[in-house]
Amino acid sequence: MTHRLAGLRVGGHKVDWYPADFYHVMDRESGAIVGYITSMWYSPAQGSNIALAFLPVKMTEIGTELHVQLPDVYASSPGKPDCATVVPVPFKKVDSAEERTGMKDGGRKL
Repeated sequence: MTHRLAGLRVGGHKVDWYPADFYHVMDRESGAIVGYITSMWYSPAQGSNIALAFLPVKMTEIGTELHVQLPDVYASSPGKPDCATVVPVPFKKVDSAEERTGMKDGGRKL
């Protein structure tokens, strides 16, 4: 396995629409394209944009700093990449399996 999905916390303005396109993920040092965002949205709970990205395994360590080339409408500075950091997934820690399924407050357990 050479690549895997990783969670990212991404800078820039709040992403509220995701066009049918991939955003490039780049090595922070060299600027080389190393992967791409598969999905991204603004998370009010996290207070930032969060994303899943397909990256080389060696770049999926928690805390790895990368850059993401966002469309100008979302970029902090149009034409320039924004910072991104590899973070654990799921993005929000839950206390129990019941809270992940929504079965605590409703529904029926089998």
